[in-house]
Amino acid sequence: FSSWCGWHNDHGSLTGLVPAMYHDENGNIVQCPDEDAGLYIKSRNGELVGPVKLPENALAFQVGETMQVHTGGWLHATPHAVRGCKKGGISRSTFAVF
Repeated sequence: FSSWCGWHNDHGSLTGLVPAMYHDENGNIVQCPDEDAGLYIKSRNGELVGPVKLPENALAFQVGETMQVHTGGWLHATPHAVRGCKKGGISRSTFAVF
């Protein structure tokens, strides 16, 4: 599935995420030319959701494995992966706080 970051759960309690930015070879911010690139998650019933499109200036959170343990399984860690842009010369940047 992933050409960048394969399926995994984060180990902490919560992961804070901001929207991804895409850059060309010169470092200029560009719109992603690949509609399939980005963050994907799996729902509790195993359904693939994505790519997730966060609004500009948004802050999102994913539940990690530690939170799953602390809640006795009431909350579940969020399985997720990142698919890179298929077009060459485009990089993806984001910032996650664990």
